[in-house]
Amino acid sequence: MDKSPTMKKENPLAKKAFTLAVVFMIFQVIISFFRSQISFMVPPLMQPITSDLGIDLGLGGTLQTSATLMMGVGSLLVSLFIDRIGTSKSMTIGMVGYFIAGILGYTAQSFTPMLIARLITGLCNGFVIVCITTLVSERFTSNNARGMCSSLVQATNSLTTTAAFSITIPMYTSLGQSWNKMFMIWGASCLAIGIVWAIADYKPNKFFIEYNSQNAQNNVGAQAEEKSGNSILKALKFRSVWSAMICFAGATWLYMMFQTYLPTILQKVHQMEPQESSQITGLISLAGLISCVVSGLFIGKIKNYKIVYIALMVILPLACFGAINVKSELLLKIMVILVGVSFSVFVPVVNISIMTAAGMTSKVFAAANGCWTLLGNALSLAMPFVFNALQKNMGMQNATSMMCLAGVLTVVGALIYPSNKKIKAQAEAKA
Repeated sequence: MDKSPTMKKENPLAKKAFTLAVVFMIFQVIISFFRSQISFMVPPLMQPITSDLGIDLGLGGTLQTSATLMMGVGSLLVSLFIDRIGTSKSMTIGMVGYFIAGILGYTAQSFTPMLIARLITGLCNGFVIVCITTLVSERFTSNNARGMCSSLVQATNSLTTTAAFSITIPMYTSLGQSWNKMFMIWGASCLAIGIVWAIADYKPNKFFIEYNSQNAQNNVGAQAEEKSGNSILKALKFRSVWSAMICFAGATWLYMMFQTYLPTILQKVHQMEPQESSQITGLISLAGLISCVVSGLFIGKIKNYKIVYIALMVILPLACFGAINVKSELLLKIMVILVGVSFSVFVPVVNISIMTAAGMTSKVFAAANGCWTLLGNALSLAMPFVFNALQKNMGMQNATSMMCLAGVLTVVGALIYPSNKKIKAQAEAKA
């Protein structure tokens, strides 16, 4: 079969685009590793940090929860930066920001500078995480590739977070029990990676701007044409974005509650040893990691996202409730695995379903990502207060069971996701 001149011209560019996109996926693993180190070193070192700063564990907890809230703020704020300077440069800003947090952490001798360091860390997390998922949508044109890479990004985040918890204590010991030095080391490492990224991605970023513009003209696997205007307001016009926001509000609440209180419930209610309860809780991350990699093979081929939304958002609250209340250890492990699978697979499913929606652009997708991340993280901050109020009156097991009612949000959010019929009508209207 003869190849047309057009195909001959397009093939080298498509091959170059795919190669550069794969290089980016490798580089994002490095970024994720160093980002996770400075982000998640506080929980394992909570005792020495609170002791050295002269604060109680309550204030110590705010060092992590405040970073979580600021990650949501950063996720929304970065969309404004992406609108003005692009995704690649916004990523550089996020990586450089970790260095500022590292300096503050290195010099911190009291609570206030340490809190500021954690707020900046959370802000940078929002920047970098949204930039990575947005770059996936910008640099891969096929749904299969976007689906696979979205899953790999989620799997990478799980793996590097686990690595951070494993590395922190040995590193703390090797540095003469100085968590201040750790902040400086990881902050400086993020700065170095940020500089390398800015230099190395200069030409690829320029290439993708031109390549995507050409694809938009030829309508080859391209997203809608970028138009001026506030991306956040544009994102809120999509029914699918509202669906994702409501789902994430409930799902983040359930997932955070489950990870936070399951070990204690297993120890107090099921009389398990701390090590055994920790191993069972660890199945959440393990199941999530494996399911992300496996699901990446078919996420891009899904024809009806609404069915998948409903299935995952029904399984998550039921699995949480079951794990809290079942007596059988086998059933307990199955429920815990289902929690990890349903939440971890839902994240890339949302990413690919939104980034491929009719009329969606990479900048609007970044804003949408920020909307559901901010809402989910903000609501999860209220979770400990609600739990404490409930468990005083009804006990820990009943309190967590009651909090599984957040599953109502996950189901409602899934149900309002537009049907295939409506999506097709929207696509025809956009054409």
